[in-house]
Amino acid sequence: MSLCADCSEDDLINVTFEVCNTKEREAVPASVFIKYLEDVTGHNHENSKLLLLYNMLDPARQNVLVDRKTFHATMKKWITICYQDGISETEPEKHGSTTNKKFQCNVDMISSISDEGVEIFEGRAEDSEMACDLSSSIEDLKYMNQKMTKQLLKMQKVVGESEETCLQLRDDVAELRDRLASMQKPLGKFKYIYKELEDTRNGMANLNEENHMICECITRLKKSVEFLTTKLNSLEENAKTHKEGNPSVCETSFPHSWEPFQNFLQEIKSQKDSMLKSLMEEMELKQKMDHSLAVVTQALYSLCPFIKTWNKVLENLETLLQLPQFSAKLAWYDLCFI
Repeated sequence: MSLCADCSEDDLINVTFEVCNTKEREAVPASVFIKYLEDVTGHNHENSKLLLLYNMLDPARQNVLVDRKTFHATMKKWITICYQDGISETEPEKHGSTTNKKFQCNVDMISSISDEGVEIFEGRAEDSEMACDLSSSIEDLKYMNQKMTKQLLKMQKVVGESEETCLQLRDDVAELRDRLASMQKPLGKFKYIYKELEDTRNGMANLNEENHMICECITRLKKSVEFLTTKLNSLEENAKTHKEGNPSVCETSFPHSWEPFQNFLQEIKSQKDSMLKSLMEEMELKQKMDHSLAVVTQALYSLCPFIKTWNKVLENLETLLQLPQFSAKLAWYDLCFI
């Protein structure tokens, strides 16, 4: 079915714009109009009439967008030029007079569009726009590909550096484990020594208490010996004085007991001297023992902080290596690099 042959010039221009505006936008690329007229007339855009229209719509060949108002005015002007000057097909730039017959031929050229021709052009226009969109998409894909390639190279570099860091960390962890294993035996010895020192310190505390009690006993015993010595000396002096004053009475009263009594006094004095000597030796030994205990106690107190510090350090290392996240990292490194 054909369009009406007696439709007005404005109607033909509006129909042309609507046919070319397949996406129903406010403006249409100039090349779409030229392509449409090429398909309808069977001439390419090098034809004098189409070339003139092309120059009027898009002089710089930038495929500008032409809205309805601009297209209508340009087409009116183009039809008027064709009517007034009658451009020759062999001389595109030379304008001459034309007849009403040529104008009618030009109008008939536009009005002879069939529905089938419209459908064919719509398909071609859509294909042209799809090709344009596809070309744009290809350019975008190329750009994205270049960008992703650069990012991939950066990521590969980062992964390489991460692998080196992981290997270094794995070596450090292995060395730390070896050091910890080598510290286990000294730690056991330190713990044993610390326990022994604690027992020794407790024993020394008990010995100090016993030593204090012994000192008190020795002091009391010394006082008793001194008191006994004083009594014996007094008794001996009294006996001598009594004998010197009344020798006959002593010999008559105690003929058999005076000499044993003197021997008894001598024996007591000897025992007293022996006991006093023993007490002095005990006191000297106690003083030496007190000095030794003080030295050992000082050594214990100076050694205890060192042992406690090492014990705390090793416990912290054990706790660090037993952390879940640390164990998980080590397992991941072993899985990746072993």
